[in-house]
Amino acid sequence: MSETAKVKAVFLDMDDTLVLTSACDELAFVEVGNLATELVPGVDVDGLIAGFRKGMKATPWDVEYKIHVDEWRAGLWHAAIVEQNLEAGDGDLMGAARQLQTKYRDVRLSHFKFLEGVEGMIGRMKGKGLQTVIITNGHHEVQRQKLVACDAERLFGKDILVGGEEVLKGEQEKPHPSIFAKACKLAGCTFEEAVHVGDSLKSDIQGGINAKLAATIWINAPGKELPPNSPKPTYTVAKVTEIEEIVNKFV
Repeated sequence: MSETAKVKAVFLDMDDTLVLTSACDELAFVEVGNLATELVPGVDVDGLIAGFRKGMKATPWDVEYKIHVDEWRAGLWHAAIVEQNLEAGDGDLMGAARQLQTKYRDVRLSHFKFLEGVEGMIGRMKGKGLQTVIITNGHHEVQRQKLVACDAERLFGKDILVGGEEVLKGEQEKPHPSIFAKACKLAGCTFEEAVHVGDSLKSDIQGGINAKLAATIWINAPGKELPPNSPKPTYTVAKVTEIEEIVNKFV
């Protein structure tokens, strides 16, 4: 990125960028584990959670959108219990699985808040005339629930794009350039006047590269090495509030 470049907009991922979603997951799993020991006698909680994680990584929702996302994820809990050859205390295994999913969803959302310092950072950016837009991939309903939980509209107004909503319209989410084109339209800028910030090399950094944005900023909280042959970010920071110093150079 040229030292003379001028940035007019900052696009931001949500999960594990503006909000530590992975930490919310861990807090939810503790509560799910406690409930599981009550509902399913003899359950191996670690194995249960590992089974659910495996299912979520493979297929976190029904790609045909015929089954509601909560029912689908209850099915993942059910499958994780069945793997242990166990039965619910009252004999209603699917009922127990639904209770686990409700607990997982509700506890996760109860902790889903912007990282400390985000609100002030966004306010200062806007004070300098920068436009800010959230671009988040994921199931449309799940992501909207998260956006409500962290009160995203209070900071970003309607400048929010949900990849799952694009998919439902037959369009594309990150890393496709089309969703970045929509963000540019919201922000009133060109691709060359925007930077994108996110934790996913595959979706965020590659997406910014595909759209030929001015720069990409990778949130690398674990401090891991950049994998071989991965998309290369323009900048790397440990947390989202560290981007302000970088962005200020180009305002």
